[in-house]
Amino acid sequence: MPIPTLVPTPGAVDANTFASLDEYKTYIVSRRPSVKWATQADAGLIDTDLTIDLLSSCEILNAGILWTLPPATDTQALVMPGLNWRDRFGRAIPNDTVHIDMKRAQCELAVQLHEDAITDAQANDILADDDAAKF
Repeated sequence: MPIPTLVPTPGAVDANTFASLDEYKTYIVSRRPSVKWATQADAGLIDTDLTIDLLSSCEILNAGILWTLPPATDTQALVMPGLNWRDRFGRAIPNDTVHIDMKRAQCELAVQLHEDAITDAQANDILADDDAAKF
């Protein structure tokens, strides 16, 4: 079965990831502590695996969190970008962008899934906690 193409376009009807493959690779090589497979990722040797990481982590974040603010459009595939969203400092997030913190969260979850440090089921259980998963 072919791996779907990543579509990181904010607000797109077919978007399936918040972060692009290049953003994920940048996150991997700059992450501390570093991961053993960072060189392979940077060289493009495991792009299929990285794509699967991003698709899985986006699915978990998009479906596993109770999003209380509306999306920017009624037709977008993912919850972000959104209307009237603010970052942790209270600054407005533009309605046509995915905030860098969401991309970083997706990339870190993808790393954890790649390393089998957490399973999809465990991630979903964490996000199912009412106190941890409302935005």
